[in-house]
Amino acid sequence: MLWLRGKHPDQPESWPTTVQDAEARVAKWARDKRSTSTEEEVFENLWSAHKVLFSSRQSGKCGYCELPIAADPHGGDIEHYRPKAAITKLLDDPATWGEEVSGHNSRDPSKRRQAPPACSGKGYHFLAYEWTNYLLSCGTCNQKWKGNLFPIEGGHSRGPNRKSLAAERPLLLNPYGDTDPAEHLAFNDIGQVTPYEDSVMGWETIRTCHLGRESLRSIRAHFAQLACGLIKRVLQELHRTPRDNRRLRRALIPLLNLGVPSKQFAGMVRILWCHGNPYGFTWEDLRKLRAALGPFRPKSKRP
Repeated sequence: MLWLRGKHPDQPESWPTTVQDAEARVAKWARDKRSTSTEEEVFENLWSAHKVLFSSRQSGKCGYCELPIAADPHGGDIEHYRPKAAITKLLDDPATWGEEVSGHNSRDPSKRRQAPPACSGKGYHFLAYEWTNYLLSCGTCNQKWKGNLFPIEGGHSRGPNRKSLAAERPLLLNPYGDTDPAEHLAFNDIGQVTPYEDSVMGWETIRTCHLGRESLRSIRAHFAQLACGLIKRVLQELHRTPRDNRRLRRALIPLLNLGVPSKQFAGMVRILWCHGNPYGFTWEDLRKLRAALGPFRPKSKRP
């Protein structure tokens, strides 16, 4: 997951007016305890018109798994971080959470991720048209895995409301949030993801979006192996005494290029660097080091 704090698209000036009638219909539905209306009937899909805007901020990638949205036949989904119509929870049996444990086909999660209601109520219906509740997700993460799951610390004891939001501590990482994914997720050299230092938030994020699914890990593997090799090379140059800035510069360039936002799994590459260097350097520290070394100038050939 690539951290995009401060990069959430600005709300269009016309948005409050655009959603005014839709919000009124949702509020009426929420008050009607006997309503039998379906989700499609209640929530007018006004958010999908802004896929391109979110895609530009997310470099055309899913906010959760970093796969290219272009590979999704439906062009991805504008995902509600907090689910709008209901809140569900995973079954307690770990064997139901993913194919690496259960052996089931990852394309058909319904048979093992049967999610019962986490609480009474109608989800975060009051945030259905809240602009900051949106991010772009691939259909696999959103529809086949996350769905209406939204884990919070302590669990959901009752339906949420606007007043209860302040007391909530979400356990699902948000790429646009204030929490650095590197504090909660870890990767190895074959692309396997695990909770960093047993992070509960990391664990819940992985199982909610099933970021450990084999179909995804196998794609990450090439990028993880490449990143680990480049990190090793950079560390060798940093350890070298005396330091050869030219060699260090040449080692830094391909690693930094692999971690630019537009590159697939750039978030994983940055996390591998953060956890793999003994200096405690952040990715920003690495960029500053590269800038301090000055521009790269090829050696002139001798006549």
